[in-house]
Amino acid sequence: MVNKRGQVTTSYESNGEKRKSPAIIIGIVILLIVVIAFGAYFLLNKTPQTENGVLEQGFKKFGISNIKTEGNLVFNKTSISLNNVLVENSVFSPGKTYIMYFSGITGFQEFNPYGAPAKFVDIAASMELKNENGEIILDEPNVFSSYIGGVPAKDAQYLSFQLKLPKEMDRGKYLWRVVITDKKNKINKLTAIVSFKI
Repeated sequence: MVNKRGQVTTSYESNGEKRKSPAIIIGIVILLIVVIAFGAYFLLNKTPQTENGVLEQGFKKFGISNIKTEGNLVFNKTSISLNNVLVENSVFSPGKTYIMYFSGITGFQEFNPYGAPAKFVDIAASMELKNENGEIILDEPNVFSSYIGGVPAKDAQYLSFQLKLPKEMDRGKYLWRVVITDKKNKINKLTAIVSFKI
């Protein structure tokens, strides 16, 4: 607004009180929205470093389409990453380490060990890599062997599996297979199969 001296001001008076201009208020609101949006983008796109079979805590990076899944365990998202970057194609490189992620897994039978207030689940997982001739390149029948007696149900929602490929591999097609099983009720399963080329 323009005052009596012809100067442009950024406030206005009402009932004798000096108030901030609506333009300033709108600018502050827009700035807050931008800051919150950038913060949310960073958190949702941060993929953590993991070891094979580690229970993940809230990772949010997803987006691969060549993971085929089946089973009655439900999940929200899945992805594969290489060096914290999403893998968007089916051509893998020898000697590299790929990580398969799952988020929001539910359907495990819950229990309360020793009267604990938190709910636990008892899970098992296996991982296998075969070439196009059906020959086994890698076989890990008990990925979660170190988790004895179960884990908190909220932690089991986020699982990751690490595949370190040999440095020397023949060209051709390969199948990476992961099976997650509920040890309390073995009907509850989730199988994920990734087909890739070298």
